[in-house]
Amino acid sequence: MVRVPGSLRIRPRRGRWLLALFFPSFFGNLPIPALAEESPRVQDAAAAVQTPENGNAGRGVQLAFHDAEVPEGHDAELRARKEARRVGSFLVHLNFAVAESYDDNIFATRNNPASDFITIVAPRIHAVSDWGRHELKFQGSSHLAYYKHHGGEDYQDFNLQTKGRYDLDGGGNLFGGVWFGRDHEDRESPDDVFGAEPITYYDLRTFGGYSESFGRFFLRAGGRFDKLDFNDVKAAGGGEINEDDRDRTVVTGGARAGYRLNSVITPFLQAGIDRRGYLHTPDDNGFDRDSLGYRIIAGTEAAFASNLHGEVFAGYLRQDYDSRALPDVEGPAFGGQLHWSASPETSVRFFVDRTVDETTIGGASAALNTSGGARVRHDFSERFYAVLRAAHGVREFEGIDRDDRLTTTAALLAYEFTEQLALKAEYHFEHMRSSAGSQDFDVNHVFVGLESYF
Repeated sequence: MVRVPGSLRIRPRRGRWLLALFFPSFFGNLPIPALAEESPRVQDAAAAVQTPENGNAGRGVQLAFHDAEVPEGHDAELRARKEARRVGSFLVHLNFAVAESYDDNIFATRNNPASDFITIVAPRIHAVSDWGRHELKFQGSSHLAYYKHHGGEDYQDFNLQTKGRYDLDGGGNLFGGVWFGRDHEDRESPDDVFGAEPITYYDLRTFGGYSESFGRFFLRAGGRFDKLDFNDVKAAGGGEINEDDRDRTVVTGGARAGYRLNSVITPFLQAGIDRRGYLHTPDDNGFDRDSLGYRIIAGTEAAFASNLHGEVFAGYLRQDYDSRALPDVEGPAFGGQLHWSASPETSVRFFVDRTVDETTIGGASAALNTSGGARVRHDFSERFYAVLRAAHGVREFEGIDRDDRLTTTAALLAYEFTEQLALKAEYHFEHMRSSAGSQDFDVNHVFVGLESYF
């Protein structure tokens, strides 16, 4: 599989990465934004101290407003919802969503866009323990998409996960979990080749760690193992395209330590290291893409008021590649997020982040990704609400002369007929501009569907 930087490739599907990375109520709680290998992205070194709440299954033309993975705060909400079923000492939540969507540029092309209608079905089951101490969670979900005129783009993704927390007598806890899923790669990915159908892969993740507070001090340390296994794909003109040279493992470790100065400011230091190893080297372009990376940051958490809190950090990141033919990546690391409850009806979230993501484009070692955006939700009543979102990301490929810029805006309207049934409609606009001009595209995408809870 030879990938030439800037070559013309017809690539359906776009940058759901920019929406998914910070809107957990719609896309799942993805901890770090993705720009390069959008679906099977590799978390950077700092991610080891974050619990991987979910995977990536159901990206692409998924039912955008359906919670493919469990969002932050979902467990407390589940315990309060009347429709949660009690099975022994567990609360079980069943969710089913179905939608019809229209995409005016399914191949994300610069010229002669092709449009299609897509039917999306997305079931999910989530269970959480209702114990006074410790916690155990299970989840299974899938996303099934069926194109009306382009059946080769259909996909069936799924994921299964479990995670738990064991509370220690001294106040700390041990945590860990396993995630396994089958996913597909969005056609808009710069690493995609135009096969007869989307590339699919399996993703296995395990993690574990320790969290403890010592008076005003706190410590969280963890480790994580990821394995990606790509499937070969049929070529549009016959034969197969080799994807085995993208198979890889990532071993990550890290820690965050901080001190609570007062009720407002909590400064912290965070460090992490990762080892990315490809199972078949060199790849089809002749590169050994194994690398060792680290990221060191200092920052502070801040709770200015009950309705205003967030964190900001800055530091240094570096990724060293085994091959001398691939340039190392280094530079400032920075990011932050701010949550503001402007009123009982309106909430606002801002974010900025930067990561180093994998790519297998010939001559490029990685993509340095910087992104930022905002999300606003307003509740007009207990049953009717709206969400507006906007984000912008810059993807700089190291080793080749290519930069990608993607701006995404979206609007959602939702009306809950009952606690068990909601009608939702969503509109996305995506604007991609690349120094490789053939990669430019604009996309309009509309969803209308029903979401039910049992």
